[in-house]
Amino acid sequence: MSSSEFGKKISKLAKPELLKKLWKWHREDRFANQAWLKKANHYYAMRAGDQWTEQEKYILEKEGRPDMVFNIINSTVELINGVNLQNPISIYPSPAEESDQFLCDILRDTTDNIEEQTDSITEEDEAFDDMVVTGRGYVTIDVAPDPERPSEIIITETALPVHEVLLDSNARRNDLKDASRITHEKWINVDDFIIAYPKFANRVEEIFSGEASVDAMSSIAGDEHGVYNYDDDSEDTSDYSQELDTNYYDRTSRQVRLIKTEFWESYERYYGFNPFTGQVEEFDAAQLKQIQSKIPNFEYEKIWDKRVMWAHWIKDEILYIGESPINYRGFSIVPCFGYKNKSGKSVTHFAIGKLMNDPQREINKRWSQALNRLVNDGQGVMATLDAFEDAVQAQNSWNDPRVITWVCLLYTSPSPRDLS
Repeated sequence: MSSSEFGKKISKLAKPELLKKLWKWHREDRFANQAWLKKANHYYAMRAGDQWTEQEKYILEKEGRPDMVFNIINSTVELINGVNLQNPISIYPSPAEESDQFLCDILRDTTDNIEEQTDSITEEDEAFDDMVVTGRGYVTIDVAPDPERPSEIIITETALPVHEVLLDSNARRNDLKDASRITHEKWINVDDFIIAYPKFANRVEEIFSGEASVDAMSSIAGDEHGVYNYDDDSEDTSDYSQELDTNYYDRTSRQVRLIKTEFWESYERYYGFNPFTGQVEEFDAAQLKQIQSKIPNFEYEKIWDKRVMWAHWIKDEILYIGESPINYRGFSIVPCFGYKNKSGKSVTHFAIGKLMNDPQREINKRWSQALNRLVNDGQGVMATLDAFEDAVQAQNSWNDPRVITWVCLLYTSPSPRDLS
């Protein structure tokens, strides 16, 4: 879907209409990603060694068998991570001419400095690990004012947990060039909120109490609580329900759900011939009248293009809306994908977690059965009919170490010495 509807740009909408549009996108993407996110949580649990269901644990305990895990998933993931660490890929500029060497050295030193300050190698390895387990990994580039040096900015590169990123369900390319938007949502505390959005510092108590503009937002969302009417997932009792909940405020921990939506938006670019330089140059549309007054018969061309816009928002407030501050033609969130499942309308991704899920469970069951048989089977005994108090009870209890098998006091024949 285009970011402009009937010629009206999304970023130019009034606050109520803009929030309503962002809510709609958020709801669609949460619904489209929810099934994959639950599977990803299962794969993380399998990698961590939690590989038996509660029902299976109950059956094993009832049979007196431990829920042993022979974790080959974690070993395989660590093997792949080790190969990745031992074969790093580094890109450095090479001079085309001898005079370019100085610029290449400056660019290389700048790159090394940024990598050291942002710890980018560690963050990228974390995203790679997520990709190996679930099929998706993300890093994001962000810029923010430096509170210690207001005239400078801080550049950060951070690996994002997969459950914080919502993909456009229509995206199919690995570079997300065909995605119309991408969303990053996370919980943020009071202190971080004030630093990131100082303009709202005087409203922080109102915002974090969850009572800001409830009546106004209710009339837009059509919900008496001022929260968009999401699909009810309250029946989900898994430990992943917290990441998929529909709350925007947590009064207990004093946190608010911050949502960052990045989307493409079309705009006009103007080019004209500059008689003073003899070059075709781009100019701002606001300068058109001024240029025409200075250059008679000024000719120009209007070309449509698209750019990434950022919208930072909470339930009932737009915190930031504007063009991406990063000089990069794309989203600030960079993905790392594994294999693709193209069987459905939307592409889903998978990797080691899915590929080794069934083999891992089968290995656990087979080894559990084998060890149980080694302990309990093959312990037959030859006995006379009167060796036990109860032959049936002996057959049932002989291989069970928790049960007493009662035997009879057998008659022994006298030795020759006793007979003499």
